[in-house]
Amino acid sequence: AAGLTLTASAVQPDIRITSSQRLSLGEDRSVLLVNLAARITRAGVFKLSFVLPEGLEVESITGNALSHWTDIEDGDDTVVTLHLKGKTEGNAQFQINLAGAGLEKTESWQVPRVAIREATKENGQLLLRVSTGGSFYLLAISHKRPSAGSI
Repeated sequence: AAGLTLTASAVQPDIRITSSQRLSLGEDRSVLLVNLAARITRAGVFKLSFVLPEGLEVESITGNALSHWTDIEDGDDTVVTLHLKGKTEGNAQFQINLAGAGLEKTESWQVPRVAIREATKENGQLLLRVSTGGSFYLLAISHKRPSAGSI
């Protein structure tokens, strides 16, 4: 007699992120303003998260689906979690305002970026704005998305 074995697995959400990130650099203060649009399909999610860029801290986070946010140390990183109002599907908008020290005495520096760890696809733009009298030299551009297991 032939046998049949069935297994069930949970449907994984498809999370697509579009972001507009604006970095304002000054001698005494740097500010990263992030507008995120999340499109969540196939299955709902209760939270989204990102690694806080080094040298920055959260000034504010708002959004139409946001209940509250938390941050926790994870090794050398600080992970910021956006707790949503419930199991969220569809479109959600978030505004993230991060700030930190300026570039007054910095010799080399890495451009900060917010990337949602649960995203299956991301795209967007980053605008750099340097305060009057400031200048910088572009040494290298590289971006490598960490594998899901490495975060």
